[in-house]
Amino acid sequence: MKNYFYIIIATSLFISCTSESNSNSDIYVGLSSENKTAVDFFRMAEDHRVNLEQLEAKEDYLAALRLDPNMVVALTEINEQNFQIKKNYIKKAISNLNRSNEFERLYFEWDTLAKQGKQREKKLELAKKIIELYPQKIDGYIMEGQSYNTWSINQEKDCVSSFNQALEIDPMNVKATLGQFSCKYNGSARTVFLKLDLNFYNKFEEDANAILSKFPNSFPINLNIANKYRDSYNFIDQERLEKAKKLYEKCIQIADKRGSSSKILAIKNIARLNLDVGDLEKSIEFYKTAIKMSENKTQFMTSNFDVFMAHIFQNDFLGAIRAIEKFNKDIDSYNFTKEEKLKCLVGLEYYKSLIYGHANQKDRALESLENYKFHSNNLMDFYGFDKNQKNLNQVVGNVQGPERIRWKELTTQRQLNNEIWVNILVGNYGKAENLITKHGEIYGWTPNGWIGVLNVMKGNSEKAYNILKSGNFGYFQYFKAQALISLGEKDMAKSVLDSVRQTSGMNFFNNFIIKRAAKLYQTL
Repeated sequence: MKNYFYIIIATSLFISCTSESNSNSDIYVGLSSENKTAVDFFRMAEDHRVNLEQLEAKEDYLAALRLDPNMVVALTEINEQNFQIKKNYIKKAISNLNRSNEFERLYFEWDTLAKQGKQREKKLELAKKIIELYPQKIDGYIMEGQSYNTWSINQEKDCVSSFNQALEIDPMNVKATLGQFSCKYNGSARTVFLKLDLNFYNKFEEDANAILSKFPNSFPINLNIANKYRDSYNFIDQERLEKAKKLYEKCIQIADKRGSSSKILAIKNIARLNLDVGDLEKSIEFYKTAIKMSENKTQFMTSNFDVFMAHIFQNDFLGAIRAIEKFNKDIDSYNFTKEEKLKCLVGLEYYKSLIYGHANQKDRALESLENYKFHSNNLMDFYGFDKNQKNLNQVVGNVQGPERIRWKELTTQRQLNNEIWVNILVGNYGKAENLITKHGEIYGWTPNGWIGVLNVMKGNSEKAYNILKSGNFGYFQYFKAQALISLGEKDMAKSVLDSVRQTSGMNFFNNFIIKRAAKLYQTL
């Protein structure tokens, strides 16, 4: 009876709770489910996902599956964090594919492919096939846009075109609008453009104002634009920070009005805003507020790991270790499942190994590295993974789960990569070289970035620069600048460091070097 009343109430609220997109189902390809209410719940769940309301989305996916346990799209899309449960959903979806329509079969294949390499190309093929079959529906165009790499400037034109075609069908579609916006302004390279290129910034602001006028009460629209204003801060224009702050405050108002679980995201981004301007203490206060607000284990875990990252960003390694050790000490009191605890243990030791490595604490770094590998192996055993599976990174990459914890570093290849990294940091150059050779023998390619860093550390500046000169990844750029300084090219080094210090924070790798780059820049 309780579920029955929930269905009636939730369905009656569908129009008021949807995004500002057209709720007319005619814009979507029809689903094979004969239960209209189940389809309505699925559409509501998708809408909650767009609005960054993960808790609400899961409830509606589950409601859809209670009414139609064999709905392939709900089984595929449900944002279930438990790997074993999610795996069972996928198995059930596969068993029902023969009873699904052509769109659902194509969508399942598209959704279960990775966004990289040949699989990204296959995703594009599948999206184009859906467009051929259903040219008047929005689904294929959005899938096509999402198949492109939104960080790639080379793919921007095609990506924007796909979302434009979706918007021709539904001009008020929030997902397509956000997709188009991401194509234009996502990625670390564009973040630097926002900071340093006034024309690019002005174009962004023009687009932002137009979108905000069109979607004044959309949480994800306000949040995404606030993030770009924050990331565009160039150490000069304080107005950019003020605009970000006002939009975050608007997000809180929107979330409060909706009674939305997304409010925690606004709080965490305000924490990040304070971190970017150097106020670590205030940033930590907001992250602790997010921890207290957490409504599920995922929010709780990621908010705690955000605290660790904030300390790392400010190069407060002692503060990061203290926060990690406190979390680790209390871990058994958090009522985690075995899976959740193992994920945290992988992440905690991974963080510690790299913090100690960057802090020149050799013995502690190597001890944490071994602990990280131990817990990683336990987690792989828990999942039943084949440790020698060559595409295990890809398999794990497709698994849902909080990225901030860095638990996806569990794979054998990731362990080897991180072992190379830590050994370079602590001065075990011979071992690092042997591990690099081993990586090449096993996986068929060598990690050139680490070879470049290794040569910087060994004083082979010219060789290091030749290896690192063509890349643009922030962490490696920092070491390229060091090579340039050693070669007497201080002006070139300063230009590189300026780019690195402008890089957006809270990226795990770049967090270790952004402040260092800023200090080194000042010395030049």
